Amino acid sequence: MRALVSEQGAVRLDHHWPEPDPVGDQVLVRPTRLGVTPADLRAVRAGRFSGVLGSEFVGIVEKLGPDAAGQDHLLNKRVVGSPQIVCGECDLCQRGLSQHCRAGRIIGRDGADGCFAERFVIGVRQIALIPDGVDDDAALFAGCVARAMHAARRVRIEGKPYVTVLGDTPLALIAAQIMTSLNGSVRCLGDRPAAYGLCEKWGVKHRHIREVGLRHDQDIVIDCADDRPEFGDLALGLVRPRGKIVLMSAGAGPRLDPHEIIEHEVEVYGVASGNPCEGLAELAKGALDVVSLISRRVRLVDGLSVLRAAAEPEQLKVVIDP
Repeated sequence: MRALVSEQGAVRLDHHWPEPDPVGDQVLVRPTRLGVTPADLRAVRAGRFSGVLGSEFVGIVEKLGPDAAGQDHLLNKRVVGSPQIVCGECDLCQRGLSQHCRAGRIIGRDGADGCFAERFVIGVRQIALIPDGVDDDAALFAGCVARAMHAARRVRIEGKPYVTVLGDTPLALIAAQIMTSLNGSVRCLGDRPAAYGLCEKWGVKHRHIREVGLRHDQDIVIDCADDRPEFGDLALGLVRPRGKIVLMSAGAGPRLDPHEIIEHEVEVYGVASGNPCEGLAELAKGALDVVSLISRRVRLVDGLSVLRAAAEPEQLKVVIDP
C-alpha cells in the first residue's frame, strides 16, 4: 500500500509499505480525509521520527483486533480519533488524566506509525464515532474544536471579557468562534488575508499584528500562533494585570518573561488537547464554520508536495483526499 513516510526527516511516498494488521485492541481504518497539522511539519523538520507520518484523520473501521472483538458496532462506521496512545493503567490515566499518560505516545511523530497511508491501525480507545449530521470535512476538525473548548473551560469565560487570540491558524480561528459564542469580546490578531474575510463573516474582529497597541488591557490572551516567532512578545504586552494567558502553540511559542509574569500577577495556562467526542458534539450543533478553513486539497499520491503545500504561508488548512 502507499504511505507517506519519514526516515529521520527525509520524506518519501512509499508504494510498497506493508499493510498493518490490528493486534490487541487496535482497529484497522481506511482514511477518507487526512489533515496536515503544524505538528506534522515540525516532526519532519526535527528529523527524529521514522515511520508513517500523520495524526489527524477521518476514516472507516474495516477490521477489529482480537481484543476489540466486542466492538462490532464500529465496523464500517466513520470515526475520528485522538492521536494520543495511552496505557490506561498508570496513576494519571486512572485519575482521568489520560492525556498526560506517563507512557503516552503520539501517532505519526512519537514512536508509532501515523495515518498518512491507505490503511492504518489505531487503538479502539482512541477513536470516536461521527454523528450522522457531521460530514467528513467538518469531522476532520473535531480535535481542534475539542482543544478550543477545553481552553474555554480552563479560563472560565464569564461576563463579557476582552479576549485576544494570537494567530490566524485553524485552531486560532476556531477558538475565536467558540470564545465569541461564549459572550467574549473577541479579536483575532494575524497577517493572513484569507483569515480577514472569514472573521468578518463570523462577526469576529481581526487586526494585523502590526496595528495593535500593547496596552495591557486584555482579560485573556490565547496563543495559537504556531511556529510564528513574530508573535512571541505580544502576549505579555496585551494581557492586563492579573489577566490570563493560554498557551496552545507547540512551535516557536511566546517568549514569556518570568519577571513580568510575577510583577503583573499573570496566570498562565497550558492546553494540550481535548476530547474528540466533545468536538464532534459541538460540530453536530451546526453553529461552527470549520469547512471554510480548508484552503487546498491534495492527494496522497502527491507525496512530498503534500507537505510543501501545507508549509505555504497563505494556506490555512491543507486536506489530503486519500
